[in-house]
Amino acid sequence: MNDSIQIGDTLLKYKTHKNDYYIITYIKDYKEYLNKLIYEIYEDIMPHYIGTPPALRFANVCGNNAEFICENLKIDGIKLGKIIITDWVEPKNDSKIDTIYRTYGSKVSTIGLSYHALVYLEVLDENEVLDENEVLDENNNTPKYYVAIETTCGEKYDLQFYVGSNKKDFDTIIKARYQCNGFKISFDCKEDWEVIANSHNGGKPKMSVLNDKTSKTLTLNNGIRVIIVPLKTNLTHISANFLLGHYQEKENELGMTHYYEHLLGRMTSQKYKDANYISDEIYKRGGINNAYVSDYEMSIYISGIYKDLDFYMDILSNTINKFYIDRNIIKQEKGAVIQEYMGYMSAPDYKFKFNIFKFLYPKYSFIADCKKKIKYIKKFDYNTIVRYIKSHLNTNNFVITITCPSNKTAEAIKNVKKYFGVIKYKNAKPAYPVIKHNNTNIKIVNIKNDYRDDNNLIVIHLSKRIEFLSEEYLILNYYLQRILFNFDSGIFYKILRKKLGIIYYIGLAVNTDNYNADMSYYRIVSQCQQKNMPLFIKSIIDILEYYELEDEHIDTAKNYFKYCYENKKFYNLTSFNDDYKSQLLFHKDIVKNKDIYKKLLSITTSRIKEYYKNVFVKDILLKHILFYYSNRNSNKAIEPIYKKLLPSANYKTYYIA
Repeated sequence: MNDSIQIGDTLLKYKTHKNDYYIITYIKDYKEYLNKLIYEIYEDIMPHYIGTPPALRFANVCGNNAEFICENLKIDGIKLGKIIITDWVEPKNDSKIDTIYRTYGSKVSTIGLSYHALVYLEVLDENEVLDENEVLDENNNTPKYYVAIETTCGEKYDLQFYVGSNKKDFDTIIKARYQCNGFKISFDCKEDWEVIANSHNGGKPKMSVLNDKTSKTLTLNNGIRVIIVPLKTNLTHISANFLLGHYQEKENELGMTHYYEHLLGRMTSQKYKDANYISDEIYKRGGINNAYVSDYEMSIYISGIYKDLDFYMDILSNTINKFYIDRNIIKQEKGAVIQEYMGYMSAPDYKFKFNIFKFLYPKYSFIADCKKKIKYIKKFDYNTIVRYIKSHLNTNNFVITITCPSNKTAEAIKNVKKYFGVIKYKNAKPAYPVIKHNNTNIKIVNIKNDYRDDNNLIVIHLSKRIEFLSEEYLILNYYLQRILFNFDSGIFYKILRKKLGIIYYIGLAVNTDNYNADMSYYRIVSQCQQKNMPLFIKSIIDILEYYELEDEHIDTAKNYFKYCYENKKFYNLTSFNDDYKSQLLFHKDIVKNKDIYKKLLSITTSRIKEYYKNVFVKDILLKHILFYYSNRNSNKAIEPIYKKLLPSANYKTYYIA
């Protein structure tokens, strides 16, 4: 054993093996079995540094190296995992820094600048070899040694082994070596890897990556569900989300949810009554806040610096628990909501969208009627708002999402319990109507455009039950979207734009209703000149009848999904919050990015082809609704095309002035 070296308060002893590798450990005398095992690992790893290109690189604690070793090291008697350093500490003691540099190399290539990933081993006794599928049980099969393997730049040795005879010693060694307060260990080496920058010193990635396995979910005693997403950041994001949207409104409540969202967004409460104080204080702290409402959901959120999360939680919990309407803003926000709806009505396609909704769901057409919403909003007063809030808000349909620094998860959990656990339990099922359209034949619907416009808006609509993340959902949203409607290679672009030149855009829009799958639908959406409508319809039908999916198309789509899967790991502050929140709001189990990717790849080529031809094509050709927005009724010009190309289909024409 060589002379020991001092790093902080930790005494590390190391020994070398023919200048090939060295072992750092507290252990003075350990079994020869470990020496043999380490040498066997060394012999197994080193050949992979040779090749064109080599599988391993001379890079300091490189994550790609660690991944390769975990996936390819085939030695009995060990359990493989990885270590990621999570919480760096900058050394302040000059002598300590000198010792680190002298022993391990300069900081540029080792300490601090690298986003370190190491191979982690739990080594069993030579007589305790586990079966392939057996899981370590500390009571029955306690590891004899805990080992980390570091790959290096080759300044000293190609490999370095850190060995502890118990978890406490191993923990101290790793924290001393890397001058960190924390690290995490994962045994899911194939599915849970962080992308490490491909520099020779292992350096920090330009963008951080999100490991969605680190997210935490909990349910407070009052039924409020919470999801916390830790990231390598000093920022925070918190949102309060309710299963409360437009679709829940009765006709005499039209616009109330939107109006309430405007008032809630000012975040006033019995504690914080002044809306201007709240907005000014968030602004001074560098924060951003807003609110929104959709068909099913209302959300209010704040983003800012993590040190202010305590204050932001206090604001949000009070505005939800003890909401106070600042009478100084009631009139102004009412005017703002009315103006927002007037803006919707001024849009060139408002009449088209409203009449599509009215045609499909005549009983509930008031939901999409902005004119009626304005009428009712004008009547709402203070008492009406208060009654609406009390009758609709409940804790059982309430989800909180929080983004926090990776080392602050426990603190975030403690504070969310403190601030939101005081809200009284209230359980009430939301009363949403079943808004769906049953269609069994083809319908051709001309909605009149009141303006002189040679351009026709086109929607080919198909109502269909589609479950979120079902096989059908994945085939429609991913495979058919990519294969049929991709600008570069999609058959619809090849024919309608590149060959005929009659469109600019065409796309597939899949609307999956998370509340009730029966209310789902998908649409092919495009535009063309009035004179080209017959050619457009003929081309769509021809493509659907004669185009065949090829194996190559499906394989190419899978390559793209790999790109999407990897790209999604690069996060912004709310990357996965929205996905998780939506699933929790609708009382579904959270499905992670990697699970969706696995499910996508598990769908066979034959199944995708079969679905395309026997479900997608047949559904559209037998029972689609063609909506087109035009100042000229082209039904008589379109009918002969259907008669000729789809002679056995039943169809009916409509004109909406």
